[in-house]
Amino acid sequence: MQSAKFSHGVLHAIDLPLREPPTGIMLLSAILEQKGYAVDILDATLLEDPEQYIREHIGDYRMMGLTSLTNDFPEIQNIIRLAKQVHPELFIVVGGPHVSFMPDSVLVEMPEVDAVFVGEAEHSFPWFVDRLLIQPAIDYIYAGESDSMGETANSHNYVSRCLATAEDLPKGIAFRPISSDSATMSSFGSDSPSKIASHISPTSLLPSSLPSVPFPDATNLKVLPLPARHLISRIYKVADILVNRGCPNQCSFCSRTHLFPKMRIRPLDQVFKEVDYILSSANYRFINFYDNININKRYFETFLNGLIARPQMLPWGAELRSDGITLEQAHLMKQANCRVIATGIESASETVLKTNFKFQDIEAVRKGIINVKKAGVAVQAYFVIGLPGDTFAEFDKTLAFLESLPLVPGVDQVNFFVTTPYPGSDLSLNPDKYGINILSKPLDTYDCRQIQLETPTLKVADIARMVEQSDLLKKRLGLS
Repeated sequence: MQSAKFSHGVLHAIDLPLREPPTGIMLLSAILEQKGYAVDILDATLLEDPEQYIREHIGDYRMMGLTSLTNDFPEIQNIIRLAKQVHPELFIVVGGPHVSFMPDSVLVEMPEVDAVFVGEAEHSFPWFVDRLLIQPAIDYIYAGESDSMGETANSHNYVSRCLATAEDLPKGIAFRPISSDSATMSSFGSDSPSKIASHISPTSLLPSSLPSVPFPDATNLKVLPLPARHLISRIYKVADILVNRGCPNQCSFCSRTHLFPKMRIRPLDQVFKEVDYILSSANYRFINFYDNININKRYFETFLNGLIARPQMLPWGAELRSDGITLEQAHLMKQANCRVIATGIESASETVLKTNFKFQDIEAVRKGIINVKKAGVAVQAYFVIGLPGDTFAEFDKTLAFLESLPLVPGVDQVNFFVTTPYPGSDLSLNPDKYGINILSKPLDTYDCRQIQLETPTLKVADIARMVEQSDLLKKRLGLS
């Protein structure tokens, strides 16, 4: 990053429009602050040298929680092992979409991790913090009992004993059984950095079934506080706002159905309250709303009218279904300062869509995109290459469909992603159901660009050829 400027190892200026850390992290931080805990949010992407930062600062904390996507998890493993080496008494926990579907393997491969949080953690994680840390550090100080904080330091079997004996243990926490091993937590401090890195198993097996740890009950979105944006850097220019959680669809390639089994829509008054907070912050230039914000027609139109009522509304974008957008709604979106929509089309083949449980009418998709373009809103269209059921003949339908859309070079964007069996997706959990062969590749290659599987009709070379075809068409259409 040529324009990047760092201060004390942390990025403080850059010309790029950086997006915020995950909303889930900011929500958990807000809940813990309500309980009185001092919380810091650390975005590793802002650090000039993450390992050096950990060495210098990790000793200030009693607990560290981490989340990552699948392809970033090897980097998280490095950070975890270094943190435990520097601060053996630190509690370390992980959560998020990747580890939620493979908690057992994480606990086996990473003895440094004390617990894995499966699914939604707005109840389970604060309970865990209360159970392990007893009370906020400031309470010890006010009570003149600073020395007592040492009693909550991590030690061998400490977490297992606390959780195994808890009568009110919430669902969604994976931890080790009490062990008779005589090893102590201080042994983590004996590894050199090179040995720590060598512990990583980048080819960890993907889960073949849902974890035995029960997923927690769905979080009530009505009672959540606003995300703790006051804890993050002012360098961020793009804000993300949660509109709903879960999805009514059953797409084979997505883990959301299992991660959030119950579909919920956030109350509009809370959404608008968060919008107003962001509008009052001078650093933001754009807002993203997530996800599928037009599932409910009345909600969607009320949402748009609420944004129109805010004359200082920032430019915004959203992920939504294009197969239900009317021309009237498209004009409302434009009036509300919507600049771009992102829509997952995946394929124009009815066979492929049906095989992968993507329930949509491709002609309705075309009509919706035409309506959006008539209103002057940009489109970012997503397609998936190499899905079960696809063939060159079926893929030709997708390419022809793309070519027929009224997309504008330099305004609209098209992305073709390679099918990736992420943990928790039906492709990962039930490969035999689709007749696919998942290739054994390192986790850091799970980036939707590298080929991860073969289907009964497509080999690696075939999928690679489809990628070339899509690139050529995008280039010819000026949409690359």
